Amino acid sequence: MLEGVILKMYAEIDEYAGAFGDPINTGPVNPFEELERNDLSAFERMGMSVAVLCYLDSSIDNSTHQDALASVVAKQVNAWQKRGLLSPRQEIQKALTAFYLSEAEFLARLGMVYKSVVLPALRGKENAV
Repeated sequence: MLEGVILKMYAEIDEYAGAFGDPINTGPVNPFEELERNDLSAFERMGMSVAVLCYLDSSIDNSTHQDALASVVAKQVNAWQKRGLLSPRQEIQKALTAFYLSEAEFLARLGMVYKSVVLPALRGKENAV
């Protein structure tokens, strides 16, 4: 079920030409709960990490980058990074780091996640994890 939710989210990101914020629907699962699980596959952990990137981008869309930095979501993401719960994939980690630097850098890194994670997964390529 989780794989289908992730692929649907990826398809929606693709429909919006690589945009991760509003109105992207991350599905009926809660990435905040899912990331706490020990049994996630690499693909599922990656997908839930992309959902977190969507939450971060949406928080910017609905306020300002400065407000997003101080949000509960940003604090939770920072804690997950420290605990190693988010995907270790380089593109994901760079996007997460960029979020704390600037909105422009974050958006540029989301573009890389789109090209190297979302599109390959939609095309069924092995390097999607």
